[in-house]
Amino acid sequence: MLERHLYEHFGIHLKNVEQAGNDLIIFDEQETYILRPYPQTQIVHLEERLKMAEHFQSLNHLGIAYPMKAKGGSTLNIIDGQETVLFQLKTGLNREQQIQEKSKAKKLAQFHLDGESYVSTSKQENATWTSWRERWIKRLEQLESWYVKIMNEPVKTALDTEFILTFPYYLAMTENAIQMVTEMISMKPSYYPDGNGRTVCHHRFHENSWLKTDSLNVSDVKFPTDFVCDHFTRDITEYLRHIAKNEQVLQEKIDRANRFIKRYHSVKNLVEWDGYIIVSRLLFPAQYFDVLEKYYQAIDDKTRSEMETKFVNMVTNSEDYEIFIQHICSLFFTAKDPSILPEWLIN
Repeated sequence: MLERHLYEHFGIHLKNVEQAGNDLIIFDEQETYILRPYPQTQIVHLEERLKMAEHFQSLNHLGIAYPMKAKGGSTLNIIDGQETVLFQLKTGLNREQQIQEKSKAKKLAQFHLDGESYVSTSKQENATWTSWRERWIKRLEQLESWYVKIMNEPVKTALDTEFILTFPYYLAMTENAIQMVTEMISMKPSYYPDGNGRTVCHHRFHENSWLKTDSLNVSDVKFPTDFVCDHFTRDITEYLRHIAKNEQVLQEKIDRANRFIKRYHSVKNLVEWDGYIIVSRLLFPAQYFDVLEKYYQAIDDKTRSEMETKFVNMVTNSEDYEIFIQHICSLFFTAKDPSILPEWLIN
């Protein structure tokens, strides 16, 4: 079925296929493609994402996976009963360039610099760090409603009980994050309207956001369907959060964070104000919200079981996460400002 669909839609003669997570790596006689599922809820954003890809293409930015249009002119197509986007992999990297650009931090910094000149006509895509506050408040309101509901349930699961016990702690963390952004907006209202720091980012940047395949050696392939417009510190923070969630010991996480920030800074300058934004986003416990949202919205036992395991690991490592944030503060602030940073980060 896949072979017939690829030929009918794109004229591709399938020679081999490999699974890479939720993606399929498609090989024909000469080219390599990635078939990636694209969620129905994100279709409204697809056109904007494709414009971002065109922007990087115009700058000859290496490593962008280019969406292909089917014979009928559509980028989004149903393949094997699922809505997907097919990407052609054209990195243009030779071996020498690959070696020079192996630092993910440096490549991310250059990616952000290239993305600064992208101009979006979408009001939503022109949002930046100040809009985080409204999103956090909405997610908190949803979580609070679940908390009240679970509190009143006569029968509770093990995770229900843990949710009730941990909610006050993570509520305080969330309020810290919201308060920091609120105070930053009042301190520097011109920062947001000027669009300072706005660029092309990723939904959640982590170690595997850029695909690697053996045929491409060490090059990293970037998918525009992952792109969003936001403040560049969004990607830095999410990568730091990714490091913090790793199973390494705390000191190894801190060392990785040090290297990442130092290498990024060597290409794109980071200032104290960026540090405030990074810390505010780290304070928002996105991992806590993610796990609970997936758990309470899940319709299968397997997903619930996976979320229970993640929840336990997250709560167990909460003290290390606090120390991790305190260390990030130390990289940016020599004189800590108690009017912005929560008191527990100052002491």
